[in-house]
Amino acid sequence: MQRADRLMQLVMLLRARGATTAAALADDLGISVRTVYRY
Repeated sequence: MQRADRLMQLVMLLRARGATTAAALADDLGISVRTVYRY
């Protein structure tokens, strides 16, 4: 998956869930927690 696709998924997850953890986002997207923080 390309970076732009993951970033769009990340934004959609944040909008749908509101507050969440970086670990939960990383797990859902199949990326590391560090990558979530880089975005």
